[in-house]
Amino acid sequence: AMESEDKEVSSSSRSSTTSFQSAQLLSNDEIKKLGIPDHAVEMYRRTRYQANFGIDTWYQQLEPYTFKTTQFDLTWDEANALARPERLRTEEDFDVMSGLSDKIDKVLSQWRENGISSAFVKLSTRSPKDVTVYDFNNVALQQLVLDEIKRDSDHPTDNDIVWGFIRATSRALKVSSGKEALDLLSRSTR
Repeated sequence: AMESEDKEVSSSSRSSTTSFQSAQLLSNDEIKKLGIPDHAVEMYRRTRYQANFGIDTWYQQLEPYTFKTTQFDLTWDEANALARPERLRTEEDFDVMSGLSDKIDKVLSQWRENGISSAFVKLSTRSPKDVTVYDFNNVALQQLVLDEIKRDSDHPTDNDIVWGFIRATSRALKVSSGKEALDLLSRSTR
């Protein structure tokens, strides 16, 4: 439900003050009334605001108009293992990740029965789009970009190059296994 009045939040951590207004933002006083300590007010505000846009808040209304979607909650252990950099993961984390990979494979297997061979994965409010955009050393991605640029013309314009890059990095986000999905999600900084 939308509130009738907008809340304004200013951020003075930059040299100039910026303002953003939204009915979804709580004021400092409203947050403090919830018992949130002063040092956590801004983090609470951002987390609560972001939660308003999670897939669970919009998918049901948009289901007829968007891609087939399957969603499931991560356990605490799955979320922690996924968030931890691979070099710091414990043996238990790798076991948890293996189970999560199996869970994703099971969903993908059900989709294959309906003719869907790949998927785009994301967490509730975050997707790993940054991985393909900043994966400059990935030879397969480089070739995909070159193929997409050359797809429309032997003499690509600047516009062809930009569109080729966008198409290639979008295609590189397709996954067909739990392992591929977790690789993308693990490498993302989003």
